[in-house]
Amino acid sequence: MLANVLYYYDLGSIKKNFEKVEVYFDTTFILRALGYSGNSLKEPCRELIDLLYTQNASLRCFEHTLEEVIGVLFAIANSIGSTERLRHVHGETMEHMIRANYSRSDILIIIERIREELGSLHIQVRPKPPHSIPLGLDEGRIRSILKENVGYKKEEALLHDLDALTAIHRLRKGKASENIETCEAIFVTTNRSLAKASYRFFAEDSRIEGFEEKPTYVSHCMFDYILTTLVWIKDPLKAPGLPRKRILADCYTALNPNDDLWLRYLDEIDKQQKNEKLSEADYSILRYTIQARTALMDLTYGDPNVFSEGTVKEILEIAKETIISEEKQKTFAAEEKLKFLEQQKIAQLRHFEKIGIYVGRTAYNILLWGGIIVNLLCLLLSIFFIFYEPSFKIYGVFLGVFLIFTLITNFLTIYNLYFGQTLQSIARKFEIRVKNFVKDILVRIVTPKENLPDTSNT
Repeated sequence: MLANVLYYYDLGSIKKNFEKVEVYFDTTFILRALGYSGNSLKEPCRELIDLLYTQNASLRCFEHTLEEVIGVLFAIANSIGSTERLRHVHGETMEHMIRANYSRSDILIIIERIREELGSLHIQVRPKPPHSIPLGLDEGRIRSILKENVGYKKEEALLHDLDALTAIHRLRKGKASENIETCEAIFVTTNRSLAKASYRFFAEDSRIEGFEEKPTYVSHCMFDYILTTLVWIKDPLKAPGLPRKRILADCYTALNPNDDLWLRYLDEIDKQQKNEKLSEADYSILRYTIQARTALMDLTYGDPNVFSEGTVKEILEIAKETIISEEKQKTFAAEEKLKFLEQQKIAQLRHFEKIGIYVGRTAYNILLWGGIIVNLLCLLLSIFFIFYEPSFKIYGVFLGVFLIFTLITNFLTIYNLYFGQTLQSIARKFEIRVKNFVKDILVRIVTPKENLPDTSNT
């Protein structure tokens, strides 16, 4: 991305912001930015949005693009839970939602809140500008170029892109611009073929005002990677991690089968299941597991022409072996973690027990030596009253203290004679109770309720 700075045709405009530019995002970009195609694809989209926003660009989404986004989500929602319907729906968003265990109700809630979600990303939904005869284009020619270069599976997708390109042309008032910072409007797509087809048509159309004088004009539709680079080089320090996130997103995309290979693969496993060559369990492994997808890419290197009927059997065997191996690793890791946690729990209990022993021993010493001191004071006070007659005031104080200490000593003596308990045995019982009490309190404070150890036999 840094190297692109050297090839940037207008280095003088790097410091310019996008104050007068409306940036419209396509369907796939919006789904990725909202996080519905996985975290790896979300991160670079969010970074681009943040960079554009801080550089004063107006972030937009056409109303008909939002309708297409909602249409994609509705198709997935209606397919969730139905194996038959899922066979006719595919794409990165659907695959992510299946792996992430989205339910139909989850997706319907997403649809209901989608405008709010876009608003949180500073993306405003706008209708297409009204048609104008002076700004009309040869839509038949655009359709043929799009069909030839993009290879649409559905007519609705072609019509969406056609509407988006002509809308951008009207927003630009039919004029060409050689600076992205002053182009007024641009459509950002994740489809490189669409960006190329757009450039090809508008470069051929001589009715674009000023194109002859501006051969390096900014395309109406730009590939998101190119725009990300152009925006990022303006201030790399604002998003120093963006190149790494971009590489991760590219790797994620490269490690997943393209549409041609994936559709050929789905058709083959559907056919084999209908011919009873695959059980329901095997079909689920081939259709929904990441292990099968990885095996498909490993065996074909992403080339649809390498895929054949026999490839499915190989993929199934590899996927099963990988799943079993991963489950064993998970079980082993879980057991090791359980052992570690058990050891930690034992060490923690021992630590709490040491604290309890220390506090209990302290309580024992206080009680035992306190009792001894009380008895000694009673003895000393008795001797004091025999040999010394204090004043009435002092006498009253001493007499009160003497009586209290005498009562305590007599009580301990009677208790000892009746129950056979010495002061030391009482102190030891108190020590044990304090020790257990302190340990239990510490365990309850630190350990969650459901994980409390059984201390009933302590």
